Amino acid sequence: MIYVVLLPFFRCQSTSTEEPKTKRNVLDNASNVLTNLLSGGNLGSMPIAEGAVSDLFSRPLFFALYDWFIEHGSVYKLAFGPKAFVVVSDPIVARYILRENAFSYDKGVLADILEPIMGKGLIPADLDTWKLRRRVIAPGFHTLFLKAMVKVFTDCSERTISKFEKCFETNGSHQGGTIELDLEAEFSSLALDIIGLCVFNYDFGSVTKESPVIK
Repeated sequence: MIYVVLLPFFRCQSTSTEEPKTKRNVLDNASNVLTNLLSGGNLGSMPIAEGAVSDLFSRPLFFALYDWFIEHGSVYKLAFGPKAFVVVSDPIVARYILRENAFSYDKGVLADILEPIMGKGLIPADLDTWKLRRRVIAPGFHTLFLKAMVKVFTDCSERTISKFEKCFETNGSHQGGTIELDLEAEFSSLALDIIGLCVFNYDFGSVTKESPVIK
């Protein structure tokens, strides 16, 4: 079975360095043998990202995936052992997979993992269950409601931008015109504020002050 992974990448500077990669260990070599023997079906001329398993564990996963995206393009095959993944970040291909040809793919291992937690919720639900529940939540996607939500998104995003600008004004001149930010934490705070306002009508204010939820 081949899994499809959709990633919202855009091109910028690669995270790779000029330093040589670490030497492969026993786990890497064993994974390569399994990959050659058991990796998924023939995908024609699709680029294949070859790497060591240790590359994925030595830093956050998306750094490795992004470096392969820079090297191989917006669609490539990633195989480790018996599992093969097609990594897609091209919006046209993503549209084809998610909308125009959606019924050709099942939800795969992710649905199996989520089922004990979410049951047959909207994300892991089968098609018949999804159709019934989608009609129930359809009013939540009314144009007027979505416009209100967009305003919440905008207001919260402007808070984050203002925070970045203030940080740059305060520290940028002392660091050669650059600042370093933990974007994972910053965007987690932004997401928490948006969810709090949209779902619970509560402002966590985690963009402007430390939040125990993010911590």
